[in-house]
Amino acid sequence: MFGEGFDDCWYEIPGVLGLELSSDLSFRGPLGLRKLRHDYNGRPYVQARKVVNHESDGRAREGRVMLHRAVMSVVLGRKLSRDEFVCHRDDDPRNNWPDNLYLGDYHSNAADSVRNGERLRGDSHPGTKIWDAQVREIRLALSRGERVGDLARAYGVHKSTVSRIKHGVRRRSC
Repeated sequence: MFGEGFDDCWYEIPGVLGLELSSDLSFRGPLGLRKLRHDYNGRPYVQARKVVNHESDGRAREGRVMLHRAVMSVVLGRKLSRDEFVCHRDDDPRNNWPDNLYLGDYHSNAADSVRNGERLRGDSHPGTKIWDAQVREIRLALSRGERVGDLARAYGVHKSTVSRIKHGVRRRSC
């Protein structure tokens, strides 16, 4: 579908009115080729009219069509839903060839971003108020029966922080 041998092939993008994607990953609309723009993360996109809400309504609005989502829509032959995420195997947002993309959900996308260091957790987060070692100490103290309020005062954090650590809502990996 994409690559050599498909040089002059254009594919309609499902859910986007009048926009087509070529085998060399360029866009064209009714007025000709469209220039790719890049967002602050370096991901390529183009402005276009997209179908919103239900397909039966036929309403469209102006919005960004991200290249990686357009490629996956063409490969699958359908419009992607909002809860479908297109992830990159090599973690390079500029590499949008179909063999580098895979379809995931919110959880796989979040796990991928943590694995790649895009989301900082624990000690590596610049805004952390309590270190991983201190979280382990708090858990040990809680298991010995110490009170949440006393631990919060001792570590200089709010009681809700200690309570969230106690119940596993925060810092589960420690």
